Amino acid sequence: MFGTIKILKILSPLFILMGIGIFVCLFASRYGVIQYSSHFNIVWIEHFSKALSEGIFYPRWQTDYFDGLGAPSFYFYPALPFFILAPFWFLFSFIGQESFIFLAYGLIIGLSGITCYIAFRPLFGQKIAFICAIIYEILPYHLIVDVFDRGALSEITTYIWIPLCASLLLKGGLLHNSRHRLPVFILCYTALILSHLPLTIIISGFLCVLQILRFPNLRDTFKFIACVLCSFALASPYVIPALSLMDTIQTHVWMKAIYYKNFPFFAGDGSGICLNGLISFIYALYIIASITIILYLSLNCKEGDRKQIIAPLLVVMAGAVFLLSPLSLFIWELLPFMKFIQFPWRVLIIFDIAIVLLIGVWLKTGNGFYKKSFLALLIPIIIFIGLNVYYMPDRERAVNIEHIQEIIQYKMQHDYPSSEFITAKGDHPRNINFESNFRPNIKNSSLVKRTTDSFIFEIQKLEAPQTVELRQYDYIGWVAMIEERGETRALEIRSSHQGLIEMTLPAGDYRLTVKRTILFQEYIGYIFSLLGLLILFILWRFLPLE
Repeated sequence: MFGTIKILKILSPLFILMGIGIFVCLFASRYGVIQYSSHFNIVWIEHFSKALSEGIFYPRWQTDYFDGLGAPSFYFYPALPFFILAPFWFLFSFIGQESFIFLAYGLIIGLSGITCYIAFRPLFGQKIAFICAIIYEILPYHLIVDVFDRGALSEITTYIWIPLCASLLLKGGLLHNSRHRLPVFILCYTALILSHLPLTIIISGFLCVLQILRFPNLRDTFKFIACVLCSFALASPYVIPALSLMDTIQTHVWMKAIYYKNFPFFAGDGSGICLNGLISFIYALYIIASITIILYLSLNCKEGDRKQIIAPLLVVMAGAVFLLSPLSLFIWELLPFMKFIQFPWRVLIIFDIAIVLLIGVWLKTGNGFYKKSFLALLIPIIIFIGLNVYYMPDRERAVNIEHIQEIIQYKMQHDYPSSEFITAKGDHPRNINFESNFRPNIKNSSLVKRTTDSFIFEIQKLEAPQTVELRQYDYIGWVAMIEERGETRALEIRSSHQGLIEMTLPAGDYRLTVKRTILFQEYIGYIFSLLGLLILFILWRFLPLE
């Protein structure tokens, strides 16, 4: 009996945090799927899960995307969020696509609260960590912007790993004085990379400042850099293709085209809370909250906490304030890697983790724990309710559509090749009946088998050579093979004037197979990943106790 009570005591905070995440996201579902990213998330989850069910370990190509034209989406976007959600899709897809996407958001928010609780428990104790985790789940940028406004599935997935990475660097934090601290940090940082690359750049800056200010020792700094490099090695199956093939779809031009227009103070016409008006409000709110808490803690907290946590966070948040203001425009223009962050307001994520850490120190100092806990919880709840009153789905939908049209217009003006995976029409991706849409003009042929990354045709009595076009985008990695009388030979694939797969079929009877192969960049990524796993194993087994 006492064992059961003990287990319930351990598990109950986890269940409550998961329940809060699911509840607030299902609460938001009354608006329907209005975020401009949710349309992509729904289709991507379904396609990714389908590919996994076909035995493809790392799905990269989506055959049914864009009315059956296909897309190399998971070369350029990290797949970890979809690996996490694929099992839930198999279990809960019967509830419908729109309901499932909000369930997915809730699961991710709940997991982020659980990891925050686990990460901060060694630092602040069970009660304070639990309150910090609740606040972490419902902070405005995390919930209102990333879930309700944007539906940014990959961004909210990074919130699962950020508290773990931060805690593993803090003195007294998770696995402090354990030989497993660095290997676990490598795994968490790898998960961060595989969730969202732009936010990884931002969080890396946060962790670097945290590391350097808290541990001026060069040995510790080099150890931190080595862990980061090992993490990138582990994530190489994604990172190397993503970076080396980026020019193939020119996503870097897209980023450069739109990032400078998205500073908090650069937009908003005063007609209610639109995207930038909402972010400007949250930006100002975070600055006021941060200054208030820091002033209080500077006067009341212990010297150790002031030096180890508050001072580094003060530097980080001051940098975030600067990067989010128009004064920093020259930095965004000057430093090439800044364009990969894409939107300056993503830096608000720094405030989320910093504010939660500061609240943890605030609750830890002095007496009046329950009174301070009530105030700490009351503030984000009031913000949440207030934003829901002013949040206008119809107006938000119009703002989102204008934003998408602006990007499409820029794209059309620059005459990009039609083989890009984002179409100039701007249609939202949707599922299709593949058999009714995929109609290659091959005479006397039948489609024998079709999978996520292959097509097999039987060609019978083709009297003369014929040029055919498959309704799939031509992208590096496609190959065509002809099997005739027990012999197999390659067939040349070229890109049609529409950017689709085109080939000239010889006369005769044979089986035609068109499939995607593993690219050279992927092989290199797997090799680096294996090296990273070897280093991780050595560190896990033989790293001396710190």
